[in-house]
This record gives sequence, C-alpha cells and structure tokens, in this order.
Amino acid sequence: MNRQGQSCSSTSRVFVHASLHKQVIAELVALAEALPVGAPWLKQNEVGPIVSQRQFDRVLGFIESAKAEGAKLLTGGGKPSDPSLANGLFIAPTVFDAVTPAMRIAREEIFGPVMSVMSWNDYDDMLEKVNDVEYGLTAAIVTNDLAKAMETAERVEAGYVWINSSGRYIGAPMAAGSRAELAKRNASRKSSAIRRSKTSTCDGDQTPKRNDFNLNPNFALASRLSMIFPENRYPLLPIML
Repeated sequence: MNRQGQSCSSTSRVFVHASLHKQVIAELVALAEALPVGAPWLKQNEVGPIVSQRQFDRVLGFIESAKAEGAKLLTGGGKPSDPSLANGLFIAPTVFDAVTPAMRIAREEIFGPVMSVMSWNDYDDMLEKVNDVEYGLTAAIVTNDLAKAMETAERVEAGYVWINSSGRYIGAPMAAGSRAELAKRNASRKSSAIRRSKTSTCDGDQTPKRNDFNLNPNFALASRLSMIFPENRYPLLPIML
C-alpha cells in the first residue's frame, strides 16, 4: 500500500459493480495478503510502519469501529503475524467488505492501510454515494469503456481523476476536495474564487478521441475512491492499495 495509506490521495473507498464483486474481492484479498510488510529501507518491502503511536492507535480505532458497525473484515485488521514486527507500528493490509457509505471508515480519512469495498448496481446512485463525502482529492476509474469513463470523470467530484491507473501525477494542477476546497477558495477569493479545476489522465491501450476529453474546465472536486465497471479488462487493480 502506497505510504501505508498515509496519503490524502489514497484510494481507500472502492465501489465495485455487483457483477464483478465476488471476483474483485477474491483478488483484492490475495493482493493484500501478498504485500511484503516490514522495514521500509529494505527494498523488498512495500508496506512500512505507521508514522506514530498516536496514528497507529487511531487506525486501529477505525478498524474496530468498522467491525462494530457491521463491516465484514476479510483480511488484516491488526498487527502482522510476523513476530519480528511485533514491536513496530505495523498494521497488516486490511480489507473490509459490506461497507456502507454511512460507516465511519467510508466517510473519514483513515491514513492507514485500510480499504472499504462497496457494491453497486445503479450508476447514478453510485455516483451520488461517491460524491457524498467531506474530504478527498482524487478518484480512479477502471474500465475499458472510455466513453463511460470520461462521463464519470466529469461527474465525479474529485480534483484529480485517473482512468485505468492510480497514483501517478503528471505535474498538472490538483484541486482540493470539498471542505478543503472551500477553504482554498476562501483564501484566494480575490483572484480565483469562482474558478475550479480538474485534471483527468487516461492510461490504457485504448486512446480516446479528442472530443472524449470534453470536460467542463470549471468543474471540480472531492472524493477518494475507486470505481470498477462491468467492462473492466483488468483482473485486478494496480490502483487499490
């Protein structure tokens, strides 16, 4: 998990189409359990420790609240089983299923290696739930239907949208999300209070026509999520963790 999930652009909420849910869950768990956890200065490790005891306890608190609210823990949920890591601030990559948008782990920024999976059938309803958050900067969309991807990129309230990738920035502006975006606009009201920005990037073996990028330049922002569509050509996600 990139920076152990300690990133404001972490794609920690995952909306998976119901027709793909079983397959995606199985591969997510397999990927999470295969991630090497350990000292960050060792090249083979991909998941290091949490930054402080306070944040470590906070992440564990999110995990406990998710279990209490009825989310289904699929893997992780505590310290790794490796005894050599027992004295460190390590948390095993954690995946929850059966998460609802009202749960704390789906509404707050965890800043830890925790993923929340939600299933969807109705596109418009999914987007409403995707955008119903207070915080966030980025979104990632996984599909081989680029027309639907570009429509979704325009409608999702995120400042930076990846299509068929995640976590790679090209040096373009990235707007803040929701309340953070409001604070940004208030701070710069005299110069750009009414202007909002969005950046979308596409990575894949299909190249959209120029017209496919007809995004409203004044549209913006605000969600941390990934969406997987039925047309998904990937067995699973480089974007998730």
